[in-house]
Amino acid sequence: MQLSRNRARFTYAPILRREQGLLAADEGRTDEGRRLLREAVGIHEKAAEKHVSHVGTLLALAQLERRLGDGVQASVHTRAALERAAGAVRVTPRGLG
Repeated sequence: MQLSRNRARFTYAPILRREQGLLAADEGRTDEGRRLLREAVGIHEKAAEKHVSHVGTLLALAQLERRLGDGVQASVHTRAALERAAGAVRVTPRGLG
């Protein structure tokens, strides 16, 4: 049971960080929002088990970067999200295929 609890805590960490980043950005704290979204992406990238929420985090970061006028980084993160999404489509979870 301990493994499941640790795994769940880790799984939700990037999602929580993403939501904190989105809130900060919505409240006008765009630098903090960007930092939190980047942290969320970093957590996703270190995770042993990949999760589709990584795509949403990358897209949220890209959207904020585009809004801040950083089109280059926005494009980098949008491409990464598309690659991650394409990879998720190729992997069919047990019981669904």
